[in-house]
Amino acid sequence: MKKFFIVSMITNVVIAISVVLLTVAVLSGGELSISNGGTQRQEAATAKKPAATKDAISKKYDNGMTLDKALKKGKPVAVLFYADWCGFCKRFSPLYAELSKDSELKSKFTFAYVNSEDAKNRAFFQEYQVKGFPTLYLVNEKGEKAQVPNNLMFQENSKEILKEKFNAFLTDGPSAIQQPFRAEEKAAD
Repeated sequence: MKKFFIVSMITNVVIAISVVLLTVAVLSGGELSISNGGTQRQEAATAKKPAATKDAISKKYDNGMTLDKALKKGKPVAVLFYADWCGFCKRFSPLYAELSKDSELKSKFTFAYVNSEDAKNRAFFQEYQVKGFPTLYLVNEKGEKAQVPNNLMFQENSKEILKEKFNAFLTDGPSAIQQPFRAEEKAAD
């Protein structure tokens, strides 16, 4: 009976410690890790990320045009905020690369990539209020910017839709991005 009581007490203590640790982890935004018997706070930006693979956006598509450089080119900028680990980013990147090579758009826009895993880019993520990936912005010469709705990136005819939105941004400004796209109206013309 005494053994059962001791085992029961130990079990309860272990459960209580686990609950406390889980509560602390949840309240700290999940930025705690257990190592060497203690807890250490890890900054999200310095946490070790998986190594970039050959199909990573930063290796395969990112053309090295930084947002700083692109903004100094004197023409509107299309900027893709991405993360190498993001499946949706990997899915959208080939289309973004196609858009950047489209002769009509290439003559009108500079295309830039901003990698979330590069600490130098933190200020951009705050300035552009990037909350998820991928995030696509268009920025004109005056610095006015518009976020392209993510649902436009994953349509059957996304290339056509995005080209229309890019061109509308040039003629009508940032508000044109938020207007709905109706393919059936275009087909009627």
